[in-house]
Amino acid sequence: MKLEDEDPTLAEQIRSLEAEVARWNDVLGKINPASPTAPTDYQNARVASGLARIRLNELQLRAR
Repeated sequence: MKLEDEDPTLAEQIRSLEAEVARWNDVLGKINPASPTAPTDYQNARVASGLARIRLNELQLRAR
């Protein structure tokens, strides 16, 4: 059974969080190491990406 068959809202949330994780990973790759704010920017993006991955994992477990 596909996820969409069970709960379309849950499937939409999972797709949205997958996109959010991808966006944060993209941000991490674009941080300029020469920037004076690079360490803070990198840490903030890592935290945001981690939180999105945690939420994504929780939703994926609920979908099973």
